[in-house]
Amino acid sequence: MVVARFSKWVFKEGKRNQVFHELDSTFGDVARKTTGYRGVISLINKDDPNVGLVITLWNDEEALKVSETAVFKSAVQKVMANLKEPPKFEKYTVFTVELKQLIPQ
Repeated sequence: MVVARFSKWVFKEGKRNQVFHELDSTFGDVARKTTGYRGVISLINKDDPNVGLVITLWNDEEALKVSETAVFKSAVQKVMANLKEPPKFEKYTVFTVELKQLIPQ
């Protein structure tokens, strides 16, 4: 059963791009090498550009749990100085996924 971590990030004014670039780097370097990693979606709130959501997908609960320390703890430490508050995390079971390759403009 595929599971997901939904995280909400509130950035300090003007720090969104810096934080997202650091998170992308972390996911590129660490998450993709973590057993059970399935993918990531990063979203920017259209009404408040200082709020972002990151959804990561994992093969199972075990992979999700391992990622808490292997991926997310280090990601939060790297960007905390540029956040208004610690990110909030929630766990979900994935019901359906259908995506085509997206390339943001």
